Amino acid sequence: MSSLALVIALLILIVIILLLVLLISNLNKKNKIVKERKSVQEVGTLAMPKTFNLFFPSKIESISNRELHEIAKKVFDPFKYIDYKSMNLKELDKKEWHSWQISILLLMYKRGEEFFIPNQEKQFHSLFLSSSENDMKSLMTMIIKKYNNYIDLNKSKDELCKDYIWSNKDASTIFYFLANYKNYSK
Repeated sequence: MSSLALVIALLILIVIILLLVLLISNLNKKNKIVKERKSVQEVGTLAMPKTFNLFFPSKIESISNRELHEIAKKVFDPFKYIDYKSMNLKELDKKEWHSWQISILLLMYKRGEEFFIPNQEKQFHSLFLSSSENDMKSLMTMIIKKYNNYIDLNKSKDELCKDYIWSNKDASTIFYFLANYKNYSK
């Protein structure tokens, strides 16, 4: 084999190696882009808060949907008249709601009941009005976890009414969520 043929063969081999390196490099880039897209999609929208493990005292669980709405309206009445919209964050963190009230509201969500609240901008703090769908789902998930961790299902209505462990923020979150969750993407 002549030296010219050897040089040509070597050049062809170098070109083939370069093409293989470029091809492998492009495949790695494409895999990285696909992985990045998947991770962005996974973070995109949180799932709706789960209620399958949310249980209530039997007296609350046995309330009909009609009664549930009536009681929820009575629970909402004081909420309507207290100026939560103007409260600062420290006031929103005050614990002024008892477990029986929160149980009623969470049962509404578990049953898929909506709670219509007109003029929400007049009722809710800007914290909620400016919150994203993911923010609200995250807040509700934390409330459900708190409920599961701290509520004794054997307590009577009277005992639950003395159990003031829920903040104004918790109650506001649930009311806002009940009024809007059906608009959230699934």
